[in-house]
Amino acid sequence: MRNLVIVAIVMLSCSGCYHLGNPSGRIALNDIHILNKTREPDLQRMLNMSLREQVVSSPGIHFGVKEGQAGLDLDIELVDIRNVSIARAEVRDKLSRDDDDEAYQSVLNRIELTAVLRGYTAGIQPRPETPAIELRLIGRGDIPQMHDRDVPLQAALKQAAHDIACQIVAAVAESKP
Repeated sequence: MRNLVIVAIVMLSCSGCYHLGNPSGRIALNDIHILNKTREPDLQRMLNMSLREQVVSSPGIHFGVKEGQAGLDLDIELVDIRNVSIARAEVRDKLSRDDDDEAYQSVLNRIELTAVLRGYTAGIQPRPETPAIELRLIGRGDIPQMHDRDVPLQAALKQAAHDIACQIVAAVAESKP
């Protein structure tokens, strides 16, 4: 019985330390500035919405710096969009119509969105020359080749913005401001 009580006390103390933790260990995002240098005007809005969704659903990261808490100001620059063909259509000739070896393959393109992330410690003015975080990120989204490219392109851009937002939240979580 005595061993059971000791084990229960040890388990409760370990779980209490885990749940209480260090409240100053949470990272807050203060200001987020997104600069869009691409030709897609909706990318800034897509990235902002996706980033806010990721921050709200990530433990240990939140918006608004409180006193005595680590915080970051983020500058995100959307630099470039590349369209990369990752599969090619193979046209069958008349003699190979019954041959399954040369099956018809649809064309699939990949959109690569390049962003530069710079994170600065919140509350320091003027900003230091070297940021606390500086990364070049690439978000990817797939798009099939279709006659009307606008609808799947918007979905691929949203997917690429979501991919960038996930990478930003991971970089912020791993940083030590």
